[in-house]
Amino acid sequence: MLGRWFHRNINGIEAENLLREFGQNGSFLIRPSQSTINSYTLSVRCTENIFKHIKIQNNGDSGYEIGEGSSDKFATLAELVDHFIMKETLRDKLDGSILVLKYPLNCKEPTSERYFHGAISGQEATKLLQDKGKPGSYLVRESRSEPQNYVLCVRCENNRVVHLIIKYTDKGYTMHSFEKFLPTLDEFINECIKMCPIVDVRDNVVYLKQPLNSSRINVSNFNIRFNELFIESRYKNKNGFSEEFESLQQIDGKFLYERNDGCKSENRAKNRFKTILPFDYNRIKLKNRTNKPNDPSESDYINANRIQSDESFGKTYLATQGPLVNTCSDFWSMIWQEESQIILMITHEEEKGREKCFRYWPPATKEEDPKNENNFSATYKNLKITLLKLTKICDDYIVRNFLMTDLNTNETRKVYQYQYLAWSDHGVPENIQNTLDFIQDFNCLYKEICDTVPKSRSFPLTVHCSAGIGRTGAIIAIDMILDKIKICGIQCDIDIYKTVCSLRAQRSGMIQTEKQYQFLYIAIRNFIQSLNIVNQIDSRVMQNANFMSTSTPRTSSLQSISN
Repeated sequence: MLGRWFHRNINGIEAENLLREFGQNGSFLIRPSQSTINSYTLSVRCTENIFKHIKIQNNGDSGYEIGEGSSDKFATLAELVDHFIMKETLRDKLDGSILVLKYPLNCKEPTSERYFHGAISGQEATKLLQDKGKPGSYLVRESRSEPQNYVLCVRCENNRVVHLIIKYTDKGYTMHSFEKFLPTLDEFINECIKMCPIVDVRDNVVYLKQPLNSSRINVSNFNIRFNELFIESRYKNKNGFSEEFESLQQIDGKFLYERNDGCKSENRAKNRFKTILPFDYNRIKLKNRTNKPNDPSESDYINANRIQSDESFGKTYLATQGPLVNTCSDFWSMIWQEESQIILMITHEEEKGREKCFRYWPPATKEEDPKNENNFSATYKNLKITLLKLTKICDDYIVRNFLMTDLNTNETRKVYQYQYLAWSDHGVPENIQNTLDFIQDFNCLYKEICDTVPKSRSFPLTVHCSAGIGRTGAIIAIDMILDKIKICGIQCDIDIYKTVCSLRAQRSGMIQTEKQYQFLYIAIRNFIQSLNIVNQIDSRVMQNANFMSTSTPRTSSLQSISN
């Protein structure tokens, strides 16, 4: 976890005031000890008016420990914090009370500039600079061994990475060979650039030529970072969005997973586009098929991949193409097999005179034509699909309520299809709030469905547009990131670039255009602003909050369309 729980210049009274005003029961922070040099104090909020301050002993080579004589010792302060957050409790040796450690109360980062990478380790910084940088590339990270300080990491000509300690005191920022203190980290880095070359304590000569930018963003700084991304870089003559998207295009070649199954003769006609195929390793395989060669009806193939979040928040997606006339049965078989109860359709059936998705549902609702079953029901192999009701939520999206029946067993299930109508192929929606409402609506229904069954069961969201990569990838990426903010609170870090990398490692080509990539940022910014988060940001710290409880309540579409 990141080390922003470390507050460099506060005393015990100030720590209590911060925890009282911005924390909740179980919130904590770490600060320098006022009584012991090179040691620290863990300050915990137990109740609104009760706080505990526990000494963290720094034993040098022996590591860090809570109190004295503890059997648990840790190489770094970050490892100690990680350990007790995982346990969520800590016993106070003085009175035997149990302290709950759940919510790190973070301090503001020293800069919003993208050269700052937070609390990554020295090894991670070295790998980043060697993999993505070039001679003269640099970044700044927090020091893990000296939490009050920072580290300037620079790649040299021989591919070696030098780590230079940046000392931070009440006077400001300085370094070995500096004869002055600079009031801000940005001013310090600018001074380093002017002074180049810099000679460190081991006589290494380093030059700072170009920053290696981070795509990680803390929610508290999102609006600032968003505005900075529009600024053209003086090193690359392109803005931050273009720089990140171009980097995505360049690393696509690293995802060299096989896509052989989609090329087999019996499966070729099942692909809407011959070059957009699912990876073999995570494609959805239809059960009860013999895979008889050259027999499409017995193939377990469907152009779909299972998508999961790196954050492990429990939600799974089935990313697939818009069904073809000859794949509708496979599509419904997948829905039944995977127990998916929500379908997100991000396309029209036809756009600009070209088919984008074959209509895989009956033409009329049972309400509209109750006497003509041929209009409101359709059968795909052993699955009967009945369109019970259609609800127009707004001009931009509608919801269809289906009843699925397995004709072999007479088992029935309800399935809900959310069709978004205001997102053209390769384009982006004009009404961002309607897009966010769409996402919130299907999540309300998803939560209601999940609340009715044991937590061990999961219900994947099926998402498709036409090819199943552009608009599909954008909706999945936005939903993943909003989930993290809702669950982790407004102090969390998000990484849109890394999220898209993860999606592309699970389905090729997710997020097709730079415009779609930029839209991810726009949608997330609007989500944050719609919750008035910007007004909740203090100049020094952020309140830890759960957005699930602060978001504007919406009526679930389940209530409006259920029968």
